[in-house]
Amino acid sequence: MTFKDFMDGGQLNELAPAVLPIAKAVVGGVTSVAGLLSKKKKPQQQQPQPTVTDTQTQTTVDEAKALDPSLAGGASIRQTGAGGRKYPERKKPESERKRVKAIGGGRTAPAASYKDRKDIGATKARSEVEQQPTKERGSAEVKQSYADKVKAERKAAALARRAAKGGSSTPTAKPKAKETEKKATELLKTKKTKTVSPDYKPQKASGMTRAERDKRRGEGERMLKGIMKDQETAKYKKETGVNPDAKGRQKILGRVNKRMAN
Repeated sequence: MTFKDFMDGGQLNELAPAVLPIAKAVVGGVTSVAGLLSKKKKPQQQQPQPTVTDTQTQTTVDEAKALDPSLAGGASIRQTGAGGRKYPERKKPESERKRVKAIGGGRTAPAASYKDRKDIGATKARSEVEQQPTKERGSAEVKQSYADKVKAERKAAALARRAAKGGSSTPTAKPKAKETEKKATELLKTKKTKTVSPDYKPQKASGMTRAERDKRRGEGERMLKGIMKDQETAKYKKETGVNPDAKGRQKILGRVNKRMAN
């Protein structure tokens, strides 16, 4: 039977009820796939990322180090200091400083802070902080000095080995009895640590300038010298029974100066 006979005959009508549901299913599937492909994909909007400051990052690092001790030696963010410093400034604020200076008349005032250096933040060249070679590398003098050094080291090592075997070529000087006794005494001494008295109280600042302190000390020394001079004069009169002459006054002043020096 040819295709024409098949189309003209009634067999097509007999197969139609069985083929029609399959055809509808195939057509429906193709339509759904085409619909899905025809839909455009909507672009996703990017969420704005929150900005993290250096302070928040440093706080997070510190918290992590506190929770995990193994991170304590890890790298952290280094903050620069004020005025171009490479590191944070460690100077105390004005409210915490206790250093004072004398302004005269028994009064004190807060001392002025130190001035900043002019080379803050500057990176110095290596030649400025390290000793540089004074001779050219590979010169005859450098080679000879290195050879002498190696030779001396080898000689010292050979002598040490010979001395260890008992055949020392260089006789060692026997220590003297006094030196041995002195060394033994030092080793047997008990070390005593100096303890500070619990009643010690630091001396309060006088508030006087250097010139005022020198003036006050001079006045006290002159008064003390006068007292000693009167004592020595009275002693001289008691010993000799007469007033001191020029030679006696010279002798009295010598005694006074000796007492003042002690």
